[in-house]
Amino acid sequence: MPTSHRLRFVLSGLVCAGFISGCTMTSGDPTPTISDVPVRYGKVKPATGEIVVIPPKKPGAPERTAKQPAPSNLIGQSVAEIEQTFGRPLRIRDEKPALVYLYGSGGCTLSIVFFMDIERNQFRALSYDVRAAGGKTESPEACLGAIQNAKAKS
Repeated sequence: MPTSHRLRFVLSGLVCAGFISGCTMTSGDPTPTISDVPVRYGKVKPATGEIVVIPPKKPGAPERTAKQPAPSNLIGQSVAEIEQTFGRPLRIRDEKPALVYLYGSGGCTLSIVFFMDIERNQFRALSYDVRAAGGKTESPEACLGAIQNAKAKS
């Protein structure tokens, strides 16, 4: 056998021996230690070595704050969702095939046009019109907030 082949053989044997020496034999004792037990929602007490399970926090109910609704969020809402936000309308116009809800408060008017959603079998908001009356320069968000606040006071 040439010298280069012997050298390769010896080196490959050493490499294999190095890999094998990294493996350890178990003593046959299957008892897990504290470090073998995975802890998902807990912490190990250092003094006793016991695992204290701390359950994950459950998400709480979202806080119900009177946020001013954004005009773009009105589209697609059901009649019940609109009434939950703004209360009962001042007037309802039945303009087949649409329903028009009219709200007003604090110099602002809001009209929401609902059309039947065939798939859900309920009326959904398709368009709206928010206006400040009497030449006022209130933003649509401020007008919607005024109408929502009027519902909260009643």
